[in-house]
Amino acid sequence: MGKIISSFWLQLAASALLGLLFIVWPALSRAVSLPQVVDGVRYAFGQEIIITEPVNGDLIVAAGNVVVRAEIQGDLLVAGGNIRVESHVAGNIRALGGNLTLASTVGRNVLAVAGTVAFLPPSHILGHVTAVAGSLNLGGLVEGSVGAAAGQAALVGTISGPADLWLERGAVLEVKDTASLAGRLTYHASRQASVSNGAKLSQPPVFESYAATSANSYRRGWWLGRLGSLFGALVLGMVVVRLIPRKLEEVTTEALIRPWPSLGWGLAWAVGGPLTSLLLLVTIIGLPLAVALLAFYVLGLVVTPVVAGATIARYILSWPQFKTLNNWPLLASVSLGIVVFRVLTSLPWLGSILLVLGVIWSWGALIRVQRRTLAGLA
Repeated sequence: MGKIISSFWLQLAASALLGLLFIVWPALSRAVSLPQVVDGVRYAFGQEIIITEPVNGDLIVAAGNVVVRAEIQGDLLVAGGNIRVESHVAGNIRALGGNLTLASTVGRNVLAVAGTVAFLPPSHILGHVTAVAGSLNLGGLVEGSVGAAAGQAALVGTISGPADLWLERGAVLEVKDTASLAGRLTYHASRQASVSNGAKLSQPPVFESYAATSANSYRRGWWLGRLGSLFGALVLGMVVVRLIPRKLEEVTTEALIRPWPSLGWGLAWAVGGPLTSLLLLVTIIGLPLAVALLAFYVLGLVVTPVVAGATIARYILSWPQFKTLNNWPLLASVSLGIVVFRVLTSLPWLGSILLVLGVIWSWGALIRVQRRTLAGLA
């Protein structure tokens, strides 16, 4: 059982690493991109994005800092270091980042994967809430159900539907005196919740300790983490396709045409990268370079599964029986590949081997393409 919980928190950590890329990518350019319309969907990328004009449709945003101060008539798909939503969103909110603060009404559901998730008192969710977070603070009003996994959690507002919470071992669920729960509260933890006397509960909370919870219940929480991680990978794939579509196609071509050299270069970088960084850390002069190498190493761990998925999708779509799908948009094929790669890497035993091979293979292709690019600039 302990292994299941450990795997779940590894997935949460992976989601946090995915969020790092959304902080780094916009920082590469100081320019702020205002929303642009592509196939009826508005996109915005930059270091800091502040939405002050109403959006009549869906909005996709990726930036270091994101503030939404105007009404969104469709869905909001957002990724960033700090995210704050202050205006009405008519559809769903799907968010990935470091910090998410919600202080508005949402017409449908909220799906959030972040380091901290805070719903302030003005927030009003007409649908359901699903969250994976290090710290979760639920204020305002949620008319639907709540399903969340968090390092620590506090219930401050009103929840009309049932709530099912998974907490890290040793953490205590806090139910504040302003909390009001009309449905059943079920929480999975190693310690009982701290319930204030003023809290309004329609029925006693159900405490399921980790010692007594069945393996099936643990798997439920584990799969919640897997879904959160998959969501993060799909959002990351969208950003990569948006920012560097030609480079992505070049890397996938390299991986397919020269698989063995790609595996060789990837293995060399997987082993040599950390060793080189450690050697550089010994010297004061090499410290900045060591930090830079480690940063690129971590980013490589984040982006290579997306590259592997894109390569798998390109390989599948090259089969004769899938010729009719060759006209798919790049984003659709990459998303398909990411899902296939996640399914394959979820297989017992074999999945771990495929994950390592996929990461090394993609790493090698990235390095080989980048070497040619730099050689061309010289």
